[in-house]
Amino acid sequence: MESSGVPAVMEQAVNATRAQGGRAVVVGNARHGAVLSLNPGVFNQGKSLLGTWGGDSVPDRDYGRFARLLGSGRFPVRICCRSRIRWRRPIRRCKIWRRARSAGR
Repeated sequence: MESSGVPAVMEQAVNATRAQGGRAVVVGNARHGAVLSLNPGVFNQGKSLLGTWGGDSVPDRDYGRFARLLGSGRFPVRICCRSRIRWRRPIRRCKIWRRARSAGR
């Protein structure tokens, strides 16, 4: 997941993605007029690039849902926020979050 908005970092994210099914998600917004250049061979390796606009949220639809999830205790806020995610270990943090989610926390 890339969130800097810097095209060179976006390229690094795609290049660092696992071949045969890896997915890079760009959340960061680059400056107007910026250009991202990619070697098209990365797509022949089975990698994919996914972009978002504002996280693809629809506030009128989503904020009520978020409030209900938080109120029900089904969203693992404490697990997600109890410590800083070290950039060296983001996959571990995602696994912890998934386990908590599947356990109904």
